Amino acid sequence: MTSVIADTERHLFLVGTMSLNSFNEVHLIQYSEEKNDVWCVGLYPHKHEIWSISPCPSEKDLFFTVYNTGKEYKTSLWKMPPLEETEKENSSAKLECLLTIEGHSDPLHNVLWNTKLGSLDRILTVDNSSVKEWNIDSISKKSESISTYSILGNRVTCAKWDPHHPNLVAVASRSKIQQIDLRTKKY
Repeated sequence: MTSVIADTERHLFLVGTMSLNSFNEVHLIQYSEEKNDVWCVGLYPHKHEIWSISPCPSEKDLFFTVYNTGKEYKTSLWKMPPLEETEKENSSAKLECLLTIEGHSDPLHNVLWNTKLGSLDRILTVDNSSVKEWNIDSISKKSESISTYSILGNRVTCAKWDPHHPNLVAVASRSKIQQIDLRTKKY
């Protein structure tokens, strides 16, 4: 479960299911402060179990899911249909897959958007042994790996962009926290 921070008018959350034996879903949930109530405003099919969801920090209809196909770990960038279309009764609204990043042999933990550089074309993926930097182009549905930062001998558990320095990333692995400087390609 994660919040949709790009929507400044409503309290929206994305929730993904994780069932091994059946198709999964992404639920778009809305919370009302006035009514103190929660309800589902969108329900979208997702073929594979969802391990994490990373909403775009500036576009409320974009998000990545991380999932396992049974053979490999992937992450896909999805676009939700307009909320007005989703809220219609008997709606069969579906997610549009804008691009898929494949080829992770290690379990993939999450996708990180860089919010400080002012563009949506640069992300990081975090798996058990590395952090990978990507350029993405959702229009041409292509992704290009820029750099891989292998954290040898340590199991990576998470990573976060530095909120004050857009080229610095903190990586937690076992009992250590390391810093990666994306400009110098060193850590």
